[in-house]
Amino acid sequence: MQAQPPGVRSTTLKSMGSATELVNLTPHQIDIMTPAGRIAIAPSAQPARLVTEFTNPIEIDIDGVRIAFFREIPLPTVGLPDADAYRQCLYIVSRAVAERYPERTDLVFPSRFVTDPDTGRVLGCSSLSRLWEWGPE
Repeated sequence: MQAQPPGVRSTTLKSMGSATELVNLTPHQIDIMTPAGRIAIAPSAQPARLVTEFTNPIEIDIDGVRIAFFREIPLPTVGLPDADAYRQCLYIVSRAVAERYPERTDLVFPSRFVTDPDTGRVLGCSSLSRLWEWGPE
């Protein structure tokens, strides 16, 4: 397995053929709800964060109120490791990070959210998804 940087926590998946590290690069714990119970995956010390620059503002008057509009320019993402060339590591990121890097097959994000039926508060997710089809790569 490739060595993780200091502060990076991971969980090992054993049912995907060979062992695969699952690293949470979100700023919060990921709770995966399964029929057998909850799997909690702690966040790493350095989450992957999108960085943007806002330029060329214009203001538009809407019903007498001035609203600013900007051009948003994506900059390199902070805290996202290079793709694992050995395909032994999957990184849990936000869907926005995964969409910024559609070529990365090692990025997954929480999906199929489980909510409290009374409050609607998100309790966790029941799965992880990615933008690529699963299968031989």
